[in-house]
Amino acid sequence: MLRIFSFVLVFVLLIGITPHYASAQATNQVASNEPTITERQAMLQQIQTLLQLIANLQKLLEEKRTAESAAGTPNKVADSAKVTVPLLAESDHVYGNPHAPVQFIMYADYDDPFSDRLNTTMQDLMSETFTGGDVVYILRHSPLLQLHPKADTVALAAECIARYNSNGAFWSFTNGYFKARRENPSFSTDTLLSQFLQATSLNSTDVQQCIKSKEFMSAVTNQQQEAIKAGLRGTPTSYVFANGKLAATVDDAQAKEVVAQIITQVIKTGTYDSELKLWAPTVQAKAKGTISVTQEAPSTIRVTGKLTPPADCSKAPQFEFLLKIADKASKTIQLDTCTTKTIDETVILTPKFSGSDFVELTLRQVDEANYVWVNYTQARWQVKSTNPLQLEIIDLTGKGEKG
Repeated sequence: MLRIFSFVLVFVLLIGITPHYASAQATNQVASNEPTITERQAMLQQIQTLLQLIANLQKLLEEKRTAESAAGTPNKVADSAKVTVPLLAESDHVYGNPHAPVQFIMYADYDDPFSDRLNTTMQDLMSETFTGGDVVYILRHSPLLQLHPKADTVALAAECIARYNSNGAFWSFTNGYFKARRENPSFSTDTLLSQFLQATSLNSTDVQQCIKSKEFMSAVTNQQQEAIKAGLRGTPTSYVFANGKLAATVDDAQAKEVVAQIITQVIKTGTYDSELKLWAPTVQAKAKGTISVTQEAPSTIRVTGKLTPPADCSKAPQFEFLLKIADKASKTIQLDTCTTKTIDETVILTPKFSGSDFVELTLRQVDEANYVWVNYTQARWQVKSTNPLQLEIIDLTGKGEKG
């Protein structure tokens, strides 16, 4: 909506400016064919005001899209009867296993910061989360020429580099150009592309000739037409397929957690339901220590030990121990990973232990989204054992489950 509003505002402003200069020009017809210095200054001021309004509107649009992405705007379960996006083709550029059952196809614009953001998100998820070969990430071109008139030239350069080098070279170019655009948002596309190509080893004579002759511009145009036919309204827009069937669409540059949730559901169920939560992030902590559980009396358990935080403890999650004694009692021991914690807790049971009772000690963490992190370290100790339970805690890693 903001994009439409910006065009309307520009049109209205131009209409408002035109009569002013039309009358000035009519007046000048009598005296001179050239506008006066005052009129030129007024014209320049109007143009500068107009450009500032456009810049402000673009900023508002980016802030709105960023807020929507962070909030996780709803994504649609795709209607495969209405979307005609082709599946993985031989000419596509793939990141991951080309034979994966799930295909994540993104249509992007190289001068669009949100396409850059989703590209980064997908490559992070492919290297951190979806490492089992279940997903392939495919980037296709959909330059928005009304906003970025030379974005198709960047897409052409990417195609030339891929054809005269390799699939890996395509991704090197893609990531490098996105980074260069991020760092130089005010550069024109021609300037940025020229400087970037000169600084890389990918810019061979063949690639230069390919760009000059527009040898593979048809590949860019064909993908752009695919996107238009599928109903694409902006970039990035992505389509997620499971075993050849369209399962979901992802509008805009959603937050990493939202994208991961969608892909996880498509892998596990073949579809997407925004009410389900099948994914939780992996976290790591490097707290170290040893916890001991001993039986001091028939109805008494004592938990002792010490947990030492890592040097970068501010980045570590907050943990707690859950001590469960059969079904008779439980106790939670809070841990602050930025403070060395000396633990000395006693639990009194009623009734007393029986010979078949056990003690379970689990390290877990609860985050803001109500995920309980389980199975970091878990130990079970049989009552009346001659040796105490020793729980060694070093470089803990685990996945979350909804709790």
